[in-house]
Amino acid sequence: MPDRSVLIDLVEGLDDLAIILLDVEGRVTLWNRGAERLKGYEASEILGESFERFYPQEAINLGHPRRELEAAAALGHYEEEGWRLRKDGSRFWAHVRIVAVYDPSGVLRGFGKVTRDLTDRKQSEEQRANVLRLLETTARTDALTGLANRRAWDETLARDIAQARRRGTPLSIAIVDVDRFKELNDELGHSAGDQFLRRCAIAWRDALREGDLIARYGGDEFAVSLPDCAAETAVFVLSRLRAATPNGRGCSVGLAVWDGSESSERLFGRADAALYEAKATGRDRIVHAACGARR
Repeated sequence: MPDRSVLIDLVEGLDDLAIILLDVEGRVTLWNRGAERLKGYEASEILGESFERFYPQEAINLGHPRRELEAAAALGHYEEEGWRLRKDGSRFWAHVRIVAVYDPSGVLRGFGKVTRDLTDRKQSEEQRANVLRLLETTARTDALTGLANRRAWDETLARDIAQARRRGTPLSIAIVDVDRFKELNDELGHSAGDQFLRRCAIAWRDALREGDLIARYGGDEFAVSLPDCAAETAVFVLSRLRAATPNGRGCSVGLAVWDGSESSERLFGRADAALYEAKATGRDRIVHAACGARR
């Protein structure tokens, strides 16, 4: 068994790891150069102080530091990753291993604690996660209007149908088309047409209920999903949407209520047929596919 002084010299020389010893109360009894480099305290500042000083206040409020020692005492060791504090108050992401130290008779004498700084790895992981979230959001967002795109619509409609089937609740969908949009493009130019579609997106989204979805399906055609919404309420919501169309222009709307068994393709097809009827019979109206009633 190496001499204790040799072990202490070895611990002191490991300046790439923060190695400390704690008494049974969690007070620091040994502090190596790695701990000084990582946490910012010189040994003279920290010896005899509680190791809780290295933890964010929210962890202390929850009693987390003390539970670490209790777990190490019960199991012989404890290991985790989490945020820790430096002397200057900055945080770093730490891998921590605590080992219980017993004397030959089995009496707990304290703890050994080894800490590694994994902040760079943590930041790299978070950056990768942020990039993936951004890519996923971009893949589901229409670049012109900022609304959900066709991919997001297809996914949402399938989910809404599954939810309506599971809960036994109604589901209405609608297809909305700006009336005479080609004439607007021809008269004012495509840039003005794009700007108008962006204004429609904002106005129509604000006219819907929380939990409803509006997506740009393509061109000047938009799709709306209205979960837990029967025909009467759907007509009310869509009438509010139609009235919000900017510049006093009109829009045509095809409405279909899920029949409880049909596929998303069949439901969408009925709404599309209702939209065609709305445009063919004068535009600027809502046609309900179930009965063809004009409102």
